[in-house]
Amino acid sequence: MASKNSNPLAELSDAQLQLLLDSLRLDPTGQEHKFYSWRPYHNKSDGKESFQHKVLRCDAKNINVISANRAGKTQGGARLVAARLLGFDPFYDGLHHPLKRTYKVPQFWWACTEPERVKDNFDTLLSFIPDQEIVRVSNKPQHQRVELRNGSWAQMKSYGMKRRAFQGAALYGVWNDEEEPEFINAEQLMRLVDHNGILLRTMTPVEGTTWLYDGPLYGLGDTPKGKKCFEKQRGPMAWFTGKMRDNPYLTEEAIQLRIEEAGMDEDEILIRIEGQYRVLCGENAFGSDNLAWAFSTCREPVAFGTFNQEGLLVESRADSEYVFRVWKPATEGHAYAIGVDPAKGGENSDDSVIVVKDVLTGEDVAVFAGRTDVNNLAQLIFGAGKHYNDALLVVEMNAGWGQSVNTAIRRLHYPEHRIYRRQSQSRSNPELDSFGWMTTQTTKPGMVHDLKHGLLNRVCVVRDEDTVQQMQSFVQLKKHQPGYHGFGPSSRKKKDDRVMAQALAWQGCKQIGVYTTDAPSMRGRDAAFAFRERQLERQRALVEDDFEIDFDEWFR
Repeated sequence: MASKNSNPLAELSDAQLQLLLDSLRLDPTGQEHKFYSWRPYHNKSDGKESFQHKVLRCDAKNINVISANRAGKTQGGARLVAARLLGFDPFYDGLHHPLKRTYKVPQFWWACTEPERVKDNFDTLLSFIPDQEIVRVSNKPQHQRVELRNGSWAQMKSYGMKRRAFQGAALYGVWNDEEEPEFINAEQLMRLVDHNGILLRTMTPVEGTTWLYDGPLYGLGDTPKGKKCFEKQRGPMAWFTGKMRDNPYLTEEAIQLRIEEAGMDEDEILIRIEGQYRVLCGENAFGSDNLAWAFSTCREPVAFGTFNQEGLLVESRADSEYVFRVWKPATEGHAYAIGVDPAKGGENSDDSVIVVKDVLTGEDVAVFAGRTDVNNLAQLIFGAGKHYNDALLVVEMNAGWGQSVNTAIRRLHYPEHRIYRRQSQSRSNPELDSFGWMTTQTTKPGMVHDLKHGLLNRVCVVRDEDTVQQMQSFVQLKKHQPGYHGFGPSSRKKKDDRVMAQALAWQGCKQIGVYTTDAPSMRGRDAAFAFRERQLERQRALVEDDFEIDFDEWFR
């Protein structure tokens, strides 16, 4: 009989041991499980090992796979993460003896991706983990998680989650499928410190974000055509790339057909087909220091509701329709400005956004974002304006929706002297001003500069975290994009409606002197801003976090 401390496997014959090893590799149907049967492919163009081989062999702590669409980057990433969770050598040559654990277990991983791809990526990861190794699977929205019998676990995260969702854990690895926002990357790196963990990126960089190109990927060496040189490892960092045409499972005819159907421009072809990293935008419009400060001023709202036509807040649930997120009620004697970025409304429309700012403290006091028609949007603005001491309304006029909103607000008999007017350009009739703000090639750079200046001087206080997240991807565009006037989101998937509403509200704070009865008689942005600065000197109640509110008087 074998001693208590002996290895029972040592008593098995070679044939018995092989039978045991083979049984562990089978799925419930008797077929070899995908984890064991999957093999990285060889390039169709030259027959050499593809980037998948190199990634699975790589021992770097920061692995970046910049690849074309349909090149197999997600499969390779899921295979590497599954191997780490199981404790195997990720490269298939190490799988001939699956009882030989080559990595410390348990391991804890995050798999992070865009909101619409969470389920697909989770299913891909699960397909690489043998059923007998899984103890528990949770597939609930916002909580996709798999736990293994060796104590390892992996949990899905979405880039659409708040910053706090990426805090607190100590991880062995993070897998980012597609480009992550910079603030999420900063949190992830802190989570990897305890275990000196791995950061794996698998992406087709359709967003072309500058921070990633000039940060983690900086110094790779540029070719005359402006692309990065890949497939090299430098200390703890490694970069690999793959082309769509190297995938042996795709035909050239199918690839060419998709290019023609999609109507891709030159940059898209280089990114999606050739796997190159192309920077599609310039630097962030606000700067990392200003964004870090803006994140630090974000707070959870203290109330949710809508303002009725008398200006009273009617409390409702956070997930109700047409809800304002409210941080502070109106304060007697304070002036307020409201910035509005209107949209068409309807199922496929962008959000209409309303931002209410306290002129004296520079902080957000209420924010609305949602899809609604013009008439209902006007009523929401009217109610908020009445609550906040007949706030100055600054409604963007572009695309025609702003004109309809302003007309609807005036029909509700909102004080016209509290609606922003553009100065007349007519020499014959200099008194003929037009209601609403027009964003143009001339005015937009000034709006962005003024908002950045407010953040830099720590006098513009953004409470809404969703707004700061949009500011994170708001950039100076290198390529001309119609309608953006030199500034806009870093990709077509990003939005800037909250940023624009914030900038409009900030312009209202600067213009408030022109529309205030106790202000000196003056016109012009600089004079109005000087008036606001004098007001700020008299009352500098900036950023009070702990404020008490009498809800009985506030709510209807």
